Amino acid sequence: MTGTAWTAVTTANLFVLGHVNLLPLAVLVRCLRPKLPILLFVHGDEVWNDPRISHEKRWFEPWFLRAVTKIASVSAFTAETMGREFHVRPAKFS
Repeated sequence: MTGTAWTAVTTANLFVLGHVNLLPLAVLVRCLRPKLPILLFVHGDEVWNDPRISHEKRWFEPWFLRAVTKIASVSAFTAETMGREFHVRPAKFS
């Protein structure tokens, strides 16, 4: 990790992920800073788990989502669908 990235991880007040594909970073940050809040933005079809539209969820994604503190969804439909498909409790969405 470069000096700048390490400084950001060690001094940040919030870690923000802009896409579900970045979930491995959430796990890494959770290991380095267990109490740091992690926010994931989800945009739609990437979390619907519908292979006709986008990718199917990968085996590790529901497990990696445990590292995320809150999920910001673009719509109630996306939040409800992701919650159902990834077994995420509604309280985790904002």
